[in-house]
Amino acid sequence: MRDRAGSHRPDVTHCLNPYLHLLMPSKRKNKTVPLQHPSTIEQEAQDKPLVELSEEEQWRLVRETGVLKKLSEDAAEREASAQASLSLGDEIFNAALLIIPFSSLLLLMEMYVARRC
Repeated sequence: MRDRAGSHRPDVTHCLNPYLHLLMPSKRKNKTVPLQHPSTIEQEAQDKPLVELSEEEQWRLVRETGVLKKLSEDAAEREASAQASLSLGDEIFNAALLIIPFSSLLLLMEMYVARRC
């Protein structure tokens, strides 16, 4: 590579970034991926279910596996845990965990705005 004065200058781009060749586009020929507009893709494959079961067969499988019973048991456990109340000390501690960082953040933002004006 020659500069404006005509002297020979070595190519330093490889020295500056040894991974530069990875960033440069490759010079592949005829290896392009055919692109299609999304509206031209057939929707039939996406709409069709993998396995077709009748509604009666689906309900039979639900009853045999006990999925509904498990869901109702999980809901009952969640309701019981939600009804368990925290003590006053726990509620104050939980409130302090949120109040202290948010109030300090608010104070910092107020100081930043006052400094800029």
